[in-house]
Amino acid sequence: MSRRKRQIVVTVVLAAIASVVGVISYASYRFNEVDMKSLKTMSNIAQSNGALQQYLTDNPRWTDEHLDFSAASQVALDRGRAADLLRAAAAVYGADPAVPDDVSLDAWRRPLRVTFWRDPAGPVHFRIESLGYDGLEGTADDVIYSSERNGYPSTHPY
Repeated sequence: MSRRKRQIVVTVVLAAIASVVGVISYASYRFNEVDMKSLKTMSNIAQSNGALQQYLTDNPRWTDEHLDFSAASQVALDRGRAADLLRAAAAVYGADPAVPDDVSLDAWRRPLRVTFWRDPAGPVHFRIESLGYDGLEGTADDVIYSSERNGYPSTHPY
């Protein structure tokens, strides 16, 4: 093989190796970014949950006045009503400076979803949910807090 052909082969091999290393480095960066945003969203949901629980405790008639369980046992708030409720709760019970300026959004700047449901025994529960990195419902990256399952938000679907 001539010297020129060897130089071309070496250049192509080095370019291929550099491309693979670059892709791996970028993928690692993206996974770390997703993990950090998931943690930020969990913190936001935990903050919103605490404020919302206190807000509903102090305003026990809110669910009767704002939710209609006559047609279904579960009521999902539309985007605007969910945002208004989460902002109202945060305004009354203080916002953590570490939480994003708008408590109604996840770290991907998408609206948190709020759903209420009533147990047959009577108590009303709620779920605060982010659709996670992929923006799709019911996938492993969703971040969900359910008042029925006390504790820190999980990244497990329902």
